[in-house]
Amino acid sequence: MELPQGYNDKQSVAVWAKGGKYRLEPDHYMDIQEAFQPDVYQALSDGDVGKTTTRKRLQKSIHRTLSFLDECLERHQNSEVLKNAAIFGAIEGGYQIEERLKSAKETSSRPVQGFSIEGFQNFGPKTEDFEFDEIKDILQKTVSALSADRPRLMQGGWRPDHVLSAVSCGVDILDSSYPYIVTERGEAQVFDFKFSSSKSCHGISGEITEETKEKTYTGASFTIDLKDKRYREDSRPVLPSCQCYCCQTFARSYIHHLLNTSELLASVLLMIHNFHHYFEFFHTIRQAIDEDKFDDLVHLIKKQSPQAER
Repeated sequence: MELPQGYNDKQSVAVWAKGGKYRLEPDHYMDIQEAFQPDVYQALSDGDVGKTTTRKRLQKSIHRTLSFLDECLERHQNSEVLKNAAIFGAIEGGYQIEERLKSAKETSSRPVQGFSIEGFQNFGPKTEDFEFDEIKDILQKTVSALSADRPRLMQGGWRPDHVLSAVSCGVDILDSSYPYIVTERGEAQVFDFKFSSSKSCHGISGEITEETKEKTYTGASFTIDLKDKRYREDSRPVLPSCQCYCCQTFARSYIHHLLNTSELLASVLLMIHNFHHYFEFFHTIRQAIDEDKFDDLVHLIKKQSPQAER
């Protein structure tokens, strides 16, 4: 579902569930953290902003976020059960660089262990639909204003090419919601991330495989749509080179059948493959940085981007 906007206030953030709106206040939010006892969590924030948000609303968002952060920090520092947990502060400011830098400066001055860069995209079905070039300059300047000794997190459904762009800008951590979004569409990730390497742990090829070149009718080149009738009699694994349980055990035709009969097992098997593939991609990113071949990986992924010229 698309998340409704405009319901946050100075005391709380609106959380949407099947039963409608729920007001989440900092004190209740910290009760939840103490109950779950996470290793890392982000302070409550007013991230209900976007590309067209006015400066006045952005300033209000930053003020509320800092106020929420101070309340969360007070509870965090006095909590025995959270003493070993790390708390991240949210960076707001939308698409206004001046507001971004103000938020970065104020958040950096507080005793947080990391930063979560928010407010560039809204969560929901269209979370992956944005142009990275529109945020690149703002993101780079925002990251440069944050201390390098504390990790920088960005959340959202990031396509592989956007992931590499964010890493290039200095983002350290991204979430794994993209495989879930792909699975919900009945698609499987097939993009090639096997750049030329001195190591052979991934069976490095350096070329885009034939299976990667397959495209859905919508033009997406990082995934294949297994609901499509072309896979009805396709006996190959979802991704022949993949070592996950789904690819080692089942054929595309079987997943196609499960999807078109609305069987729950379809999502289970696709989730196994999509998460495995995405996590292997991140392993390869770390390897490429380690070997000073990150640009080679970027080049390979860009050739498979929906915007790439064929």
